[in-house]
Amino acid sequence: MQLTAPTKKLAVQWLNEALSFVSTFVVADSLVLRNRQLLVAAKRVCLESTP
Repeated sequence: MQLTAPTKKLAVQWLNEALSFVSTFVVADSLVLRNRQLLVAAKRVCLESTP
């Protein structure tokens, strides 16, 4: 099966968009996780500093 030029272009465009979406999702997920870890650490410090 041979792909025509427009089909190849669409395949590359689809792959590029899919990889971009996955990359964005991973970055957003890691930022949420990092913020959650910072919140947990901040709460711990607040609890330790209160008498």
